[in-house]
Amino acid sequence: MLSRNTLRSQEFQRTYKYLVSQTICRNQLNRTDVEIHKAYKKWVEAFTGPRLRWETVGILFAICGTSCMTYPAWAYRRNPVDNNMTREAFAMQMLSCTGDCLQLCESIGGVNDLRVYLIYLLLTL
Repeated sequence: MLSRNTLRSQEFQRTYKYLVSQTICRNQLNRTDVEIHKAYKKWVEAFTGPRLRWETVGILFAICGTSCMTYPAWAYRRNPVDNNMTREAFAMQMLSCTGDCLQLCESIGGVNDLRVYLIYLLLTL
């Protein structure tokens, strides 16, 4: 088992992020031919869990960016890492991350239902 100090080390964090992004890129190469109206559970499994794809990650970033803007300014909790970050700045950061995920999708794989939804979310942010 890894110690708490090991988990917090910068080298471990870089290696972990690299391995996760490598896995997601590998998943992106696989086609998703499951139709939602025929097999909902299989369709969800095609984009999540061990088959996580950039579309799913981008949608999560978009939801985070949108949700922070729906609360009143006084209810927004400051970022624990950067206490000076406003909710507008956080939303812009999430917009940027969503755009990055979409670019990864476009450079790696074909079009699917979630990519269309990701494009829609990016346009509405």
